[in-house]
Amino acid sequence: MQITILIEPIEEGRFRAKAGELFGVSAEGETAEEAAHQLETILQDHLHSGTRLALLELGNGSSPPISAPLHLEPLRDDDWFFQTMREVIAENRQREDKAH
Repeated sequence: MQITILIEPIEEGRFRAKAGELFGVSAEGETAEEAAHQLETILQDHLHSGTRLALLELGNGSSPPISAPLHLEPLRDDDWFFQTMREVIAENRQREDKAH
């Protein structure tokens, strides 16, 4: 079983890894697109500060594995959520470039 985790830098050069509700943020807007754009901005701010996503491989039996390898490679390119997020990010960057 793969679990998406969030790894974020904390004080004194240490890191914190979280599972479950990763970013713990939400956003609202007058339209679905506006809400998604607001959330994208918040998530980008987190990811630009050194925070990253990773996959943690866990066994699916009655006894947990002795050690679970941490996979830090990027998430799959064919993941629909992250593909959609990448497209929205690219569109917003183009919009911002035109505005400046």
